[in-house]
Amino acid sequence: MNQSVDKHYIDKLLEDITVHEPGTWENDKGPEDWYAVSTEGAGGIIAYFQYPNDAYAFRLSYINRLLNPITD
Repeated sequence: MNQSVDKHYIDKLLEDITVHEPGTWENDKGPEDWYAVSTEGAGGIIAYFQYPNDAYAFRLSYINRLLNPITD
């Protein structure tokens, strides 16, 4: 992880990027009975998953990409 990343930034990402259990979110376009991952920055749901482990793994991977962007 980049040493210049502020702890408050990490806390904000963990708060803003959320996994929602089935039935706790509303979206006419999304699949019913699936887990949804949403982010404040992207303005809503960014991914759907059938299994909770996949949703939480995606959340952590997404946060990691934000903290460690690929640069050439």
